[in-house]
Amino acid sequence: MGKAITVTGKLADPRHVELDEPVTEMTGPVEVVLRPAPANGPARRSILGLCADLGPAPSAEEIDDTRREMWSKFPRDDVA
Repeated sequence: MGKAITVTGKLADPRHVELDEPVTEMTGPVEVVLRPAPANGPARRSILGLCADLGPAPSAEEIDDTRREMWSKFPRDDVA
């Protein structure tokens, strides 16, 4: 048995592997073992998971009250 080399790439479809770099050291039959690539970075979380520590959202009534309060201080042109 010859020496083993490690290459990386991705599965383009079930019958085709795209390699990151060409393999020129080997010719003839080869044995291919596929392993999932290690995950890079932290695990991904859903939007709901990212906002879970913020508590419940304000109600529509609370939003309306706050909006009314903020706009009450905004100067207005009196149109007759």
